[in-house]
Formats: sequence, C-alpha cells, structure tokens
Amino acid sequence: MSSRLLVYAGRLIKQGLDPVDACRCAICHTLTDEEELWSAMQDIVQLYFGNLLGHEE
Repeated sequence: MSSRLLVYAGRLIKQGLDPVDACRCAICHTLTDEEELWSAMQDIVQLYFGNLLGHEE
C-alpha cells in the first residue's frame, strides 16, 4: 500500500468523513476490485476503526 493512500484517507477524515468510510473510499476501492480481497481489507478497516469508534457491522 502506498503512503499516498493513507494521506488521502487522512484528508477525507480531516474534512469530516467518517474514518471507516474514508478508508473504504481512499484505500479499499483504490487497491482492488476483487470481492474477496476487498472484503478482507474492509475487515481490517473495521477491526481498527470500528473498535476505536464503537462501530459495529
């Protein structure tokens, strides 16, 4: 993963987008269109930010 994608996610978060949604847009959608890989990345984002922010899916 490129650090540039993390910067993009950070910018979206700074502008007020939910961190989980920001990571989905800036990182997950950008890196793959394969359903299985995308789902795994979603799980990682949810594990980190979901627990941090009290999100449950």
